[in-house]
Amino acid sequence: TGLEKFFGGVCCAADIIYPKRLRFRPPEHAPFCPWPRRSSLRRACHAASSLPLSLKEKGGQKLTHSENLNLKRFGYSCLLTRIRYIYNVMLITITKSTIVATDWRCSMVKTATLRDLDPADLETNRKRYDALMDVMVNRITTREFDPSFKVPDEHYELILEAARHAPSGANAQPWHYIAVTDPLIKEKISNYFVGEQKHRAELKMKFPTPSYKGLATAPGMIVVASDFRYVRAFPVLKDESGKLIDSELNRMYIENAERILLQSVAASTMSAHLAAAALGYNVWWVTAIGQEAAQQEMKPLLSVPEELSVIDIMCFGPPKKPVYKRWRKDLDEIMNWNRFDPQHAMTTEQIDDWIQNQRHRAMYRDAKNID
Repeated sequence: TGLEKFFGGVCCAADIIYPKRLRFRPPEHAPFCPWPRRSSLRRACHAASSLPLSLKEKGGQKLTHSENLNLKRFGYSCLLTRIRYIYNVMLITITKSTIVATDWRCSMVKTATLRDLDPADLETNRKRYDALMDVMVNRITTREFDPSFKVPDEHYELILEAARHAPSGANAQPWHYIAVTDPLIKEKISNYFVGEQKHRAELKMKFPTPSYKGLATAPGMIVVASDFRYVRAFPVLKDESGKLIDSELNRMYIENAERILLQSVAASTMSAHLAAAALGYNVWWVTAIGQEAAQQEMKPLLSVPEELSVIDIMCFGPPKKPVYKRWRKDLDEIMNWNRFDPQHAMTTEQIDDWIQNQRHRAMYRDAKNID
């Protein structure tokens, strides 16, 4: 009865009148639909399209048999479109034998379900690994985007849904994300970084700073913020009132707690980057934002509370020009078995030499041209 009432409300919203009693055929009898096979939303579409052919009325008028077939075959697509973009009502998500009503804004995002993994299923697991590696290899940085492209709001939600599932110390999840779509805000952020770039040149840092003008035209932009008060959730010394103890010993623990927090936020941000790459975007991880001047500039602009800190910025979109994969170290240069390989250790002089003679090529040159 509840399902019939729900479908009745959905059908009224779509100007389609369904009979009171609803019968469902198995999803495999439904016509083809373009949603991914494993998507619970696709199963919902199948169920909607599997309504019996006794649907005879639309707006109170009789339908021909041909019109009825068209309604059965394509009606679910129209129904979902009208619900999502016009009436803002609930969608049905059908997963196995469970029928769940979910808010339409989440129904397009929360499609993955937790399942048991079997390490012994080598073939399936290797396919999943290869699919993941395809996304990771193609997560390529670009700093010039196609300014004419508009990122759908749904893609912001999909990207941050991936970020939401990242691991964090004490499961504190100490991150906040601000999806920036206002061109004026993007321009102001870009102007700050362009000024910072000039400031670095004046200080003669000799750092090969990229152009930050691309921030203004990035189709997608997400600002990452965090609350460092979450260090209290990690192993630190506190007094009876819960305040952090100011001592040499505790400063060591607080420093470690801050590392835990930053590692947690970085894991979440990387998940967002991979999701963006999976959606076909190139990305840009902007990290030059830790200095106090950047905080004073960004917080008022984005209404970030004083207690929080802006950590970094993620830009994404189609590239303006062809991109290339930058140099990566070989696996045997970074991998150690059981103990650290002394051959991988570098002296300070070797690191300084790399910075002086190799860094500029490794940072911005095509991997094919690094040598």
